[in-house]
Amino acid sequence: MATHAIPRACVPKGKTVCHNREHNLLLLTTQHRSDKVFTGYGNIQGERVEGKDNEKSQARQGMAEKEKIQSYRDLVAYRKAYDLALKTYEVTSPFPKEELYGLVSQLRRAAVSVPSNIAEGYQRGSRKEYIQFLSIANGSVAELETQLSLSKDLKMLPQERFVEVTELCQDVSRLLHNLIRSLKQK
Repeated sequence: MATHAIPRACVPKGKTVCHNREHNLLLLTTQHRSDKVFTGYGNIQGERVEGKDNEKSQARQGMAEKEKIQSYRDLVAYRKAYDLALKTYEVTSPFPKEELYGLVSQLRRAAVSVPSNIAEGYQRGSRKEYIQFLSIANGSVAELETQLSLSKDLKMLPQERFVEVTELCQDVSRLLHNLIRSLKQK
């Protein structure tokens, strides 16, 4: 188990770190800045957090997120999915012009679909609908990965860019899977 610490300067403007004593977690919130160190979720060891990958730790994370999440924009899955959409636009810009209405369009639509479905599902009135939209978002990630593979095999996407974007796809997919699982357990 590695211990990682992110200095105060890395805490986004307008956010702060607070200690949730009930669940013994550090949380990123939308209050004033703090001098504490934000490292994510896990057991507190002084001003550090030791991350754990076990189910108990993930369940605590889910409870803490529910208490502090005020918008879909606060979800790590949404922020990563948004970055994935931006990255997809970036890597597809040098594609051949004749692919603009073909593969480029499909890649971009699939990428935009991921954060869009996370946001729409969050705004829905029921947990069942939210889970459904998260599942659609996860399906769009799989669609995007397939289209990225095609782009690489057609020599439109260099290997290093392919690896970069597919790793981000895998991160988003893992986050969505964990979010869906935690919502189903409630």
